[in-house]
Amino acid sequence: MKTIQREEVPELDWIPFVFGVLLLLQLRAATIGNGRSLIDVAVLNSFAYLFVLGRFVYKLYVFGHNLDPTAPITIEPFMPVVVGFKQIANFKTYSFPLWGSACVAANALCVILIMLLHFRPALFGRRGS
Repeated sequence: MKTIQREEVPELDWIPFVFGVLLLLQLRAATIGNGRSLIDVAVLNSFAYLFVLGRFVYKLYVFGHNLDPTAPITIEPFMPVVVGFKQIANFKTYSFPLWGSACVAANALCVILIMLLHFRPALFGRRGS
């Protein structure tokens, strides 16, 4: 495998700013308090989270398929595991989300919950009328 160089991972430079902008937009939606800004935040969160996840999976794919032909161990190109366990040659690999992923998931769940609470009368109708 090719060694990973810091310059080859530009995401580490701009992803913190994406999450910072999303947080500012969420605070803006909370202060404005209308449904339109809440939908904007939810859509932007979805796009950003899916893009970051897709970029991560793509980087894993490239990492597992650009193998060094002069390496002492020859293995077939592979896709590293995103979540779970996998055996590659005689190595067992695993990958599980940690605190950063949990924070992103909690943020997404909070946005979805707030949207459901905000649009509950429109989605489920008013009770007791």
